[in-house]
Parts: sequence; C-alpha cells; structure tokens
Amino acid sequence: LDTLGNRFPQHEGQFLTAEVNVVEVPDPQKIEFSWQETQVSVGGTSNFSWRIANVDECFNEAGEPMPTSGSFAKTFNTSGTYVEKMFCLYNGNQRFPDNGQFFESAITVVELVKPVISTNYPIDNTNIVISNSVVATATATTDSNTQLAQIEFKLNSSNNWLVADQEPYQADLGALSIGSYVLEIKAKDTAGVYSDIKRVNFTITPRRIMFIHTDALGSPVAETKSNQGIE
Repeated sequence: LDTLGNRFPQHEGQFLTAEVNVVEVPDPQKIEFSWQETQVSVGGTSNFSWRIANVDECFNEAGEPMPTSGSFAKTFNTSGTYVEKMFCLYNGNQRFPDNGQFFESAITVVELVKPVISTNYPIDNTNIVISNSVVATATATTDSNTQLAQIEFKLNSSNNWLVADQEPYQADLGALSIGSYVLEIKAKDTAGVYSDIKRVNFTITPRRIMFIHTDALGSPVAETKSNQGIE
C-alpha cells in the first residue's frame, strides 16, 4: 500500500516477488598431503605432494599463500625430522582444518651408516695350497634401514671389480700360481653406501707330497718329501 492506501501491485493476487538460488557447497576435502617417503638418508631427496579440494586458498605454517595443489622435491643435508604444515580457507573465511590446526606430514632424515664386512675367505695372513680354483666369499652387515645390495672383490689392484649381487656373495679368482696376493673386498647397501675396503693378504703355497716307505711287513720305516731324500 502506498501513503494513500492504494495497493501495489494494483490487481488482487499480484505480488512483488524475489528469487534466490540455494546451492549445496561441497565440504572441503584433503585428498593428498604427504612425502613420497617417510624416511631418507642424509643427502637423499624426497617429493612432497598435496591436493586440497573445495577450498578457496591455502597457506603454509608461516602464513604465506600456497596453491591448493602441487608438489616439490627437497634434498636433505642434515639429519632430523622435518614437518610440512598447511591450512586452507573456504566459504569465506572458514578454516580447514578448524580450531587452529594444520595438515601435517613428517619425514625423518637419518645419518648414513656404512656396511661392514663381517666374514670373508680367504682369511687374512693365511696360506692356501695351490689348486684349480680359489673362490673368495664374504658377508656384510648393514644399517637397519637398508639391506645388502652387493659385495665386490678385486685381486692385486686389478682395474676390475668382480660383483656378487646375491647370496652366496662370492667370486671365482681362478687358478692362482704360487705367490703372495692381496684381495680387496667392499660391500654396498640398497641406499648406495659403500663399506670401507677390507684388504686380505694370503699366499698360494705348493702342494706337499709325502711318500711313506714300509718294510716287508708293511710297517712304515721312513718318509720322503717330493724332491727330497729319505728322512
């Protein structure tokens, strides 16, 4: 009605109308927020990826703007635990997650621990009787975060390492002539870390031949070594 009492709109049954569309806003959702690995060694690299759906904007722990999805790679040069944090806003200024919390994902960086050669053959400072073949063997222990990948052998400073990548870890050194030798052994773990080189000294000695001389009754009466007279 206007100030004179007249109806507006004029005709009965007519009304002023207004419409509003109400749409359902989907809830925010954390689809991904994680490091590719949860643990790496010092010097290692890991990828971090995140994707937060149905939000307007995101921020890191320092309050710096971040895209709502993305990824990056990071190399870690010191040991420790590193935590990536982020929060987002949606539907105006509503925080996700709420109550001042953050999305968090941690990665642990551990010191590199070298493998250790634990047993080996030949043993250091031993004599081996000459034979058709000398087979070198070894075992090694590794850090609890890795496994043994291979053991390598090298004879007398040769340019070539003989690689054994499965148990038993061994290498055929062939038929060695009489003389002194130095065998080098090193182990590698699945993180690519090598042990210290272990050096083993050994000597190939001639085969000893002993002749037993008996009397007419078969009783031993004398011994002779090869190329030597009766003892």
